[in-house]
Amino acid sequence: MGPQVCKNMIYGEAEPLNSSFHISYNMLLNMMRVEGSSPEFLMRSSFHQYQQEVALPELEARRQSIEDDVNAIEVENEVDVQAYDQIVQDLRQVKHKINSIVYKEGYIRQFLNSGRLTRVVSSDPNDDFAEIDYGWGLIVGYRSKRADGRKSRVQSGVAMVLEVDVLIEFAAEDATSDGTKLGEGMRPYVPGSGDLAVRKVVPVRLENLRDLSIRRLNSTQQRKDLRQKSSRDSLMQSISAALRNKPEGFEALDPIADLNIPEAVIQPLLEQKAELEKSLSRLSVQEMPEESKARAFAAFHTKKKMLLQMGSLQRDISSARSLVMQDDLKRMRKVLRRLGHADENDVIQLKGRVACEINSTDELVATELMFNGVFTAMTPEQTAALVSALCFMEKRTEEKVDLPPILQRPFQLLEEAARNVATACEDADIDIDADAFVQKFNPEMMPVLYHWASGAKFVDLCKMTDAFEGSIIRLIRREEEVLRQLSSASYAIGNHELREKFDEVSKKIKRDIVFAASLYL
Repeated sequence: MGPQVCKNMIYGEAEPLNSSFHISYNMLLNMMRVEGSSPEFLMRSSFHQYQQEVALPELEARRQSIEDDVNAIEVENEVDVQAYDQIVQDLRQVKHKINSIVYKEGYIRQFLNSGRLTRVVSSDPNDDFAEIDYGWGLIVGYRSKRADGRKSRVQSGVAMVLEVDVLIEFAAEDATSDGTKLGEGMRPYVPGSGDLAVRKVVPVRLENLRDLSIRRLNSTQQRKDLRQKSSRDSLMQSISAALRNKPEGFEALDPIADLNIPEAVIQPLLEQKAELEKSLSRLSVQEMPEESKARAFAAFHTKKKMLLQMGSLQRDISSARSLVMQDDLKRMRKVLRRLGHADENDVIQLKGRVACEINSTDELVATELMFNGVFTAMTPEQTAALVSALCFMEKRTEEKVDLPPILQRPFQLLEEAARNVATACEDADIDIDADAFVQKFNPEMMPVLYHWASGAKFVDLCKMTDAFEGSIIRLIRREEEVLRQLSSASYAIGNHELREKFDEVSKKIKRDIVFAASLYL
């Protein structure tokens, strides 16, 4: 043990004690069937609720502090600045829609000629519709590649995308930057910033292209060997020289006249874009001095960010004032009604009385199995095997379990019951992965418990599986507990025949060293 580790153990702060309180269906059903018992009262009295309410004063203080800071910020011509910001956001969204149409392979592929000029952008991680502009570059060529990024040979049915090689200029930490992926270690180059300008051919996707120009460099310039730095520098200098005469940029291909995009598809968006640009030009912000404009927008964006923080804190405050898991409780009640455990008035039904007795495994799935008659039709040995799949909580291996034919149908019925429960949860808007829920029932120990219930020795069980001896014993003990609960549930609904079967299964597995009080006796 190092000195720092030892010091942290003695003087360091204790780990925070956070409540993991939650209500199970068994707990909810038992409270619903007792008159005067309220799940809401239990949640209101929980440590989880206490922790949430304790944080309330601090949240309110932080919100008040931010609100004071917001009130202290003055934005010159705030109404127009806000309108300008909103129009810019709308304009970005419209441009995004236009680009998603224009830069489809079917329209653009024939214009990806070597030597054509285009702007290159990448998405801004901080804004869904904002872009990082790398300026003008030169198309060198393009190729098709697999959409999944794998380098194996192309197969039929595999999705393909176009990748375009473009010579661009970017700022990098050093000249060794390989530029293999747009955005990684690359920044737009700003002349006079002191950054190192790197000019390299970079592979980009179609969605990274903008303003595909009608202009192409002449064939003499195109034939230069771009593996040489001098050739790349010469071409980029030619582009820079051409831009001096066209500071607004090169004329782009027309979506309708050149790319042959149907007018009905693109024209409404082009008109919307033109209208937004006209509205932008009419705002008085455009007439403000550049220094005042920059100051106003900086103050506005600071204020906007603070207002977003205030909104987030207000939601946390509202959550802290409300009852914990209130929405979860409503959804759970909806699931119970859908599965027939309770009626519309939350009165417990026969299925609910069964689920009230089961708390050592998934009560909803076990109840579905009982009411579907699955246990009734099986032998005691099959029952022992199937209940093991309800109790064995270790993650399934990727290899498919090869069950003997006598156990395949019972496990299939278990999966159907689990799928039915998962569907009811999804219908009640509970966030659940149905496939993962079904997969959590592990059949790997079913053959082991089948042989144990058939009278096999423990040493023979150990040879049938790679599981540790302790895991096998823990599973059998847990299954015996679940069988007792299933027996009680059968008795609660008056099914004495099924109760006798669970008692018989319990006797078959409750034997030998597994249930010995001590190994030394």
